[in-house]
Amino acid sequence: MGTLAEEIAGEKKRPTGRKPILQQIADSLEGEERKDFVDAINNPQIPVAVLYRVLKKRGFDVNISTIYNYRLGQYRHEVR
Repeated sequence: MGTLAEEIAGEKKRPTGRKPILQQIADSLEGEERKDFVDAINNPQIPVAVLYRVLKKRGFDVNISTIYNYRLGQYRHEVR
């Protein structure tokens, strides 16, 4: 076995996948704030740009396209 194969075999396995960023944000909030976020992210009457600016002000590293794509149903997950 070559050096590369040994490195690959010796590498610890990590769980695959990660939580989507919008779910990570929801999970980081508690109580009324979490409910407000989940309601807002799923409410098409609230502009995506508004959500984006508020999340950025609070220090969340999220792209505006992530929110747009979520709203368009392009992700398999639902933020709860």
